[in-house]
Amino acid sequence: MNTIPARIKPLSDVKSVVITGQSDQPAAWTRGFDYILCYGLAGLAVFGPLAFGAVEPWAAFALQCGVALLFLVWAARQVASGSLQVAFSPLYIPLLGFAAIVGLQILLRVPRYLYGTVSAAQFSILYGLVFFIAVQVLYRDRNLERILGLLSLFGFLLALFAIIQHFAGNGNIYWIRPVTDESSVFGPYINRNHFAGVMELLAPLPVVLATRSHRSMLERFASMFAGGVMVAAVFLSGSRGGMVSVVAEFMFFIGCVLLVKRGSRQAWMGIAIFFVLAAGLVAWVGAADMVERIGTLADQFNSATMDQRSTILRDSLVMVKERPLLGWGLGQFPDVYPQFRSFYTNFFVNAAHDDYLQVLVETGFLGFAMAVLFIVLLYAGGIKRWRAGSSANLAALVACTGLLVHGFVDFNLQIPANAVLFCLLSAAACSTAERLQVPVVRNNRTYSMR
Repeated sequence: MNTIPARIKPLSDVKSVVITGQSDQPAAWTRGFDYILCYGLAGLAVFGPLAFGAVEPWAAFALQCGVALLFLVWAARQVASGSLQVAFSPLYIPLLGFAAIVGLQILLRVPRYLYGTVSAAQFSILYGLVFFIAVQVLYRDRNLERILGLLSLFGFLLALFAIIQHFAGNGNIYWIRPVTDESSVFGPYINRNHFAGVMELLAPLPVVLATRSHRSMLERFASMFAGGVMVAAVFLSGSRGGMVSVVAEFMFFIGCVLLVKRGSRQAWMGIAIFFVLAAGLVAWVGAADMVERIGTLADQFNSATMDQRSTILRDSLVMVKERPLLGWGLGQFPDVYPQFRSFYTNFFVNAAHDDYLQVLVETGFLGFAMAVLFIVLLYAGGIKRWRAGSSANLAALVACTGLLVHGFVDFNLQIPANAVLFCLLSAAACSTAERLQVPVVRNNRTYSMR
């Protein structure tokens, strides 16, 4: 029995683990499964927004089934290739920590309505699986480029559809789906703020990728035009949180280029082209309506709005004070908040309209700490990968920035379609092609961990 001496790197350098058997499958097997996983992830990202954000039970169920099937495909890939391969990401740590906290809530019966927490936990598992599968697929640079290109095209087509529906629509989604409140509908979303959320995740992709030096002028212009159309759709939707978030994410991008890497002349030329195109498109598709809406940004800070927001904040802090460690249970905010509400309203407060505040209320300081750790590791990993020369990772990181900023005034991460896309892009931001090889012997057969 021959063995190969093991060469073991420090644990901090481990990026993926593979256990390989004696028979090697043709490379076509691996490529075939990679195509299925890559295009399957893109399909899920496309399906959610088109299915009204996947907020309806049938759409959420279809999304869950799709993710489960992709996980089975990933498992079949391991069997077909005779190997077990698990790519590592530091973001697993806060995700597993958050899952442990939710599991502890259920085990200790912390929630008053256990079914609500179990249901919310199922969605958390969905998002975790999306992140896991994306990490397994996107460590290959060709897959990362492929999926970001597909999402860029989809974002452009979705924005174009939303603009057409806005000007030529009949008040229904897709011209056939009636809605109760036409004022906030935009694109396939019932809420314009959530449409803005998906655009925040998609608009930076073609723009950042277009700044790479090997792009031709025609490719650069086409990508910038696609990004400009998406930005124009956000402004046309009238989502004030979306407008601020889009501006914030592109300021973050410029700051990275300026302070971290000092981009080439081609990069700055691309950025200039984008801003000219975006400004022109924003003005062309509806300057009057958007100027009026932008003028109401100050209304976000008028006394009535601030009083209501500050009241929800004060009420939520009382909730946190009563259960500071584990919170009230994942998904429990809309059920528990009415007993703490200190103002009268006929409306049902379905969310805190602040993703960070709601995490703090529902999972306590332990869950909130995991969320903060996730964000810290996301930016640390994304910027590290970009500085190593990968603009695709920066594109995904800039996209995540928009939704994280919007999270201070809305609840996009509670919309399944937007949350799935955010998890996919989070994995893309930190993806790495580094591998580890450690041979192992077991049952008279030679295995290698690479």
